Amino acid sequence: MKKNGIRIIAMVVSIVFICLNTTSCFEFLDEYLSTLEIESDTEKQNTQVNEDTTAFQNETDGSNVVNIHVDVEQNLIFSKYDVDVFLDTFQKKVMTVTHGKSNEISLKLSNGTYKICFRSAKKNEVVSNVNIDVTCNIDAYYSVHCESDRLVVKPYKYDIKRDLESNEIRIDFNQSDLVSSDISDVLSKLKKMGCTNIVVSEKKDVEETSYSYHKVISITIDKRTDYADGSIIKKDAKIEIVYHESKPAEVTTSRATTTTTEEKGSPASYHSSNDRDVAKQGNSGIFAYRNKGTSYYIYYVIDFDNGYVYRFLSNEETAEKVKIISGDLNSYVLVRYKSGNEVWENALHFKYKNKPETLILQDDDRFDWTFNSYSVIDAVKILNTKKIYDYSAK
Repeated sequence: MKKNGIRIIAMVVSIVFICLNTTSCFEFLDEYLSTLEIESDTEKQNTQVNEDTTAFQNETDGSNVVNIHVDVEQNLIFSKYDVDVFLDTFQKKVMTVTHGKSNEISLKLSNGTYKICFRSAKKNEVVSNVNIDVTCNIDAYYSVHCESDRLVVKPYKYDIKRDLESNEIRIDFNQSDLVSSDISDVLSKLKKMGCTNIVVSEKKDVEETSYSYHKVISITIDKRTDYADGSIIKKDAKIEIVYHESKPAEVTTSRATTTTTEEKGSPASYHSSNDRDVAKQGNSGIFAYRNKGTSYYIYYVIDFDNGYVYRFLSNEETAEKVKIISGDLNSYVLVRYKSGNEVWENALHFKYKNKPETLILQDDDRFDWTFNSYSVIDAVKILNTKKIYDYSAK
């Protein structure tokens, strides 16, 4: 206040001088008063933030130190928003994590089960929650993947700082480590760890020749999915596993009627970010295609908006990125790769002109590979989980 008083006296002298030399003194005075008002509002906001932080710290004065680490995965194209983290209710915000970055906070909590809430800093309705059981000091690690309509939160490690009791085990896996693994391998692993209460059920929804045959769909431990590497469970905790089994034999057959996308005249939004009329031009937006390998899928995402083609496999953690040199999908899109001293070119084009349902890849040996249209949304979701390497040749 004293500082502002001195400033006002100095400014009054300046204003008198200005009024003697110009007709804009009243505008100058209004501008200065507005500045003081903004500074006052800022001070009030800062005071309120400090009060809220102090209040939260007073509520978390338990004896257990809980360190929460949050990694927000970097999306390449869509849903690049920050994430707010709350404890128990949305009135207790503990931190904000910038998109593509990490953040952590240390809390002191009493014994009990707490809900950690994750919410989009952009859309309040995009929310995800996980529970954490606190009985001792814990380091908890979470990865967050942002999507347009939801947050996918995965605990990936717990460092629970206490010794095991005789009827307990400390698991060394996350749910994502076992999902899509062969059911026999999963059962063998769990039994070796000492798990004694395993319930298995099958979902008869695939052919024996399918890549998903006998692959695990989901695993819950005592009805929960928020376990992670380092979680402590009882040896007799109920572990429920669902896996893919082959379909039952068909009893009756009927004549099927197929209708192509061209016949239906539906929009091409499934495999392109454009409607069909624009997509068939093959020179703008984003396209997605997929082909099945022996035990994996090969994906291509063609992004005209940013000028790149992405290639990745379902069973690998990386993706290739290469710059579009020229062309469109009705003639051919030319891309040029470089790895070490080797340089080679591939060409991509629609199988039939103005029909974006099927893609042909011509490799550097002039061999043609066929790819079928695939959901742009799903392909980009998978791409956003990969580590991307640029192989563009200059």
